[in-house]
Amino acid sequence: MVRFRNRQTLQIGARTIVLLLGLGLASLLAGCVGGGAAAGTATATAGPVASLATVESIEIIVQETFPVQVSVVARGMWPNSCTTIDRVEQRRTQAIFRVTLATLERHDVACPETPVPFEESVALDVLGLPAGIYIVEVNNVEDTFTLQKDNVPDVGNAVISGRIWHDLCAVSGEGGVEASPSPGCRPADGGGYQANGVLQPGEPGLGGIIVTLGPGMCPASGLAVTVTDGDGFYLFGGLKAGAYCVMIDPAQEQNASLLVPGQWTYSPDPGGWANLTLIPGENKADVNFGWDYQFLPVPESGEPGCTDAGTFVADLSVPDDTVVAPGQVFTKTWQLRNDGGCTWGPGYSLVFIGGEPMGGLETQPLAGVTAPGEILELSVTLVAPLEPGSYRSEWKLGNARGILFGLGPEGNEPFWVQIVVSNPTS
Repeated sequence: MVRFRNRQTLQIGARTIVLLLGLGLASLLAGCVGGGAAAGTATATAGPVASLATVESIEIIVQETFPVQVSVVARGMWPNSCTTIDRVEQRRTQAIFRVTLATLERHDVACPETPVPFEESVALDVLGLPAGIYIVEVNNVEDTFTLQKDNVPDVGNAVISGRIWHDLCAVSGEGGVEASPSPGCRPADGGGYQANGVLQPGEPGLGGIIVTLGPGMCPASGLAVTVTDGDGFYLFGGLKAGAYCVMIDPAQEQNASLLVPGQWTYSPDPGGWANLTLIPGENKADVNFGWDYQFLPVPESGEPGCTDAGTFVADLSVPDDTVVAPGQVFTKTWQLRNDGGCTWGPGYSLVFIGGEPMGGLETQPLAGVTAPGEILELSVTLVAPLEPGSYRSEWKLGNARGILFGLGPEGNEPFWVQIVVSNPTS
């Protein structure tokens, strides 16, 4: 608590006005009622007389809280115990608070002409004021106080939002044909091309990516976790002012299945994170991250002219017509057997081909190596649509040359995830 004092004496009119706070009504009546005017007692005449209090000193008290609270205590003397506060008025013009203490002195009863000390406390309306020096004037007695910082309450409504997107770069040309990069490419250090780190129209978002929020400087986590929606968007709301760290860890298990192998082409700070400082109520949007997948070599075949083929083995999670809540994040896992002659490895991908995408990536690299005859466990993280209903998402595999293949004797049948979205209360 900080106190500011300034003592002055100001005579207003012909008399010095005094008050004793805490003096009970019974005491006032006892001092003001009598059978006649004794020695030292004013004779009853007319009714109450309005005036301004004579303020001798003021003290400003600053409560060291946030938001800051400030009050001014005025002290002086009433001429007698029949004088009371009539009204307290407060107004502010820019950096000057003017407080008026008005009194009523009863003249319809006899009161001893004995001065009585008074003390009146007034809370100042300082909420929302910027930092600075302020003047307080109570019946022409002045003092000052200082707000060290903006006195704006932190209501916890700041927001951080952004998008994680697939930064596309495609390069065509092989067998002696000059490489032709797509518009989203730029020359890479050491030769070749890489994605340009610019979010351009038509570049898709990456759904199902885990994003963490932490306090202070990056790396930090522990405050909140969210998952990007089907368009790659994420949001952290209800935040107070302060420093925060937004991070995406590609090595995290769920993220690794969606991002690896690849690299950041854009992040607000190196390392795939963002250091942010929020002011109260700020909406920090477009905290975006760009990611591109690594170009991989064509895998070696088990024998020249090998074929790609697969067979469905089992649903390890989310069997057909599983009921999920709107917006629920879930992971679908299939078991597939490699029944072809090619080894599934670097360059092979899971590819969305139709139906409801449910926030999944259009392409997702396969992890590990699956030789002919071996079983592959293949997972994808999805987000249920918000509207109730039945939804189906269909997928195939793609090899390193971009050729799609599916299951069955002809190698053209997709595999799928099928869910029923239902509100828990419906």
